[in-house]
Parts: sequence; structure tokens; C-alpha cells
Amino acid sequence: TVGGRSAGDIAERFLARAAERDNPVNGEASSVIAHALAIGGDPDGASAALRKLAGEAGLDLSAALDAFDERTGFLAARGVDVGSISFSAGCARNLDYYTGFVFELTAGETDEPLVAGGRYDNLLNLMGAKAPVPAVGFAAWTERLIIKGGAQ
Repeated sequence: TVGGRSAGDIAERFLARAAERDNPVNGEASSVIAHALAIGGDPDGASAALRKLAGEAGLDLSAALDAFDERTGFLAARGVDVGSISFSAGCARNLDYYTGFVFELTAGETDEPLVAGGRYDNLLNLMGAKAPVPAVGFAAWTERLIIKGGAQ
């Protein structure tokens, strides 16, 4: 023992400190991320909850949340019932070329998307384009759409 600590205690503390250095997302940051990812519901309520969390965590997310609110306003101006939209901060497309807004459209009780997509402004650059090409796209699962539509 050294200073009342066993070799195992010392090793455990050493590994914990090394993990903190290697992983800056720990403790408080990890908690804030977990709370943010749990936020969901209608877009207006989600925006308010994210603003509150950001304020409590000392983060300035106002530009991103202002853009989010503006997008929601554009949808409402086009006649979309934004109260029927279910926002989830944990929604993410698992493709790294997406650069902004991502979405999934579902129907009924299923979590399987019928349509999913988003912005991917960097995709063509990743494929060798010399200049940025703004892009948005989606995939539609036609077999799911047919089943949801009642045709078989």
C-alpha cells in the first residue's frame, strides 16, 4: 500500500483519470447531452425545452434554435399543423454526410420510417466535386407506404 491505498486503488484512479483525459464528454457534459437527447414532443415545446437546458448549461444555442423556430414557422405558413409533428432530439440519420435538417416520416404505431432524409450539402464534395453542391433528398420505402395505404 502507498499512503493507505492499495495498488488496485492506485491503478483504478489512474485509469479513471486517463479516461477523463481521453474522453472530454464526461460528468456534467454527459448529463447535459443525455438530457438534450431525451427532449421530444411538438416543435415549439422542444425548442423551449432546449433553450431552457442550454441556459442552465451556459451554452449559447440561440442561432441554431432560432433557425429551428424559423423552419417551424415556414412549415406553419405553408399550412402544416406543426402541433402534429413529433420532434425528437435523438433522431439522427446514421449516415455521416448529412449536414443539417434530417427527418423521418412515420404513420401509426410503428417506429419504422416510411420516408426519411435530410440535407447533405457535403456529399458531392466527399465524392470529389470541386465546389460545394447544396442538396436535400430522401428515401421512401414503397412497400411500407403500400402497406400503410391499405393496398396489398
